[in-house]
Amino acid sequence: MKIFCCGCNKDVEARLTSGAEIYPKRPKLTEKPFYKCDGCGNYVGCKHESAGRGVPSGTIATPQIRQVRQDLYKALEPLCGDFERRKAIYARLGKALKMKEYSTAKVNNLSQADQVMSVIKEISEGYYEN
Repeated sequence: MKIFCCGCNKDVEARLTSGAEIYPKRPKLTEKPFYKCDGCGNYVGCKHESAGRGVPSGTIATPQIRQVRQDLYKALEPLCGDFERRKAIYARLGKALKMKEYSTAKVNNLSQADQVMSVIKEISEGYYEN
């Protein structure tokens, strides 16, 4: 499957593998599906529920990008509240990044991460002022 790889900075032919290869010391992840870039060794998890099994959760991230995504998620999550608020926030983030649909798992570089964090800060300031 062709997936964008942040390490290679291009679409790559990723190989479907399992958590046994990606996280050999984490037995709970053994059966989970992952796509791996054999060029750089980075990977992305997959949806594992039956309907979406094997669909990549986002793009293949480097360790640095994975950490940045976690940081963005932690900053974003307290602001979301109910479904409608989450939907509005994600729409605003998508517009700022010129993405059809925003997903933290699709942040591919530090420049995009900085843009997302700026929007999160704007939202946060407006949210707490209300």
